[in-house]
Amino acid sequence: WILIQKPVSNTNTLRKKVFTLKDVMVSDKKILPVNSKQFELQVDIEPAADEVCGLRLAVGGSNYFEIGYNAATKIFYIDRSKTGNVSFNDNFKKLARFEKAITLKNDKIHLQVFYDNSFAEIFVNGGEAVFTAQLFPDAGDRGIVLFNTGSNSKFEKLQIWEMKSVW
Repeated sequence: WILIQKPVSNTNTLRKKVFTLKDVMVSDKKILPVNSKQFELQVDIEPAADEVCGLRLAVGGSNYFEIGYNAATKIFYIDRSKTGNVSFNDNFKKLARFEKAITLKNDKIHLQVFYDNSFAEIFVNGGEAVFTAQLFPDAGDRGIVLFNTGSNSKFEKLQIWEMKSVW
């Protein structure tokens, strides 16, 4: 048995405008023309062999929240160590990175990310693994960047929806 977690289906009713990219090759980074603090993002990534690739959210200045996959070690991770204010508590700094071994499905990893101002929830491969992180970005940290550490990784079927508030 494999335990699978999925987002509540009603989240689809909160979607507004969509931004779509298909089959984007990234060898270093690609800054997306989307700035938001409240969105849902879905993407299939085909990592290049032995590379680290993924997404950076809440990007601004030198700040960002990193969601990545290391193809050499087969480790998926989230890292909030560069997300603005992390100095308010030593335990917060110590708990900045979380990892899990993930097996690619058809040479790809599927991510569904919900981001709402200071919370990120990441569903990996349809809920095979789920990560939740609280972060404290600066007010202007609204960018989204795709990254890769070497040769090209392929980002397929990238979709970003603006989300209406539940309040």
